[in-house]
Amino acid sequence: MLSESILGEVMLLVNAYDSSLRITLFCYVLLLSWCTWCNRDSL
Repeated sequence: MLSESILGEVMLLVNAYDSSLRITLFCYVLLLSWCTWCNRDSL
C-alpha cells in the first residue's frame, strides 16, 4: 500500500518535472537562437 502511494507521488513529480523541463528546453533554444542572431549581426 505504501509503495503504491509513493509510486503515485513519483509519477506526479516526473510529470511536473517533464513539463518544466520542456519549458526550460524551449527557453534555452530560444535564447540560443537569439544569441546566434545577435552575434551574426555584430560580425
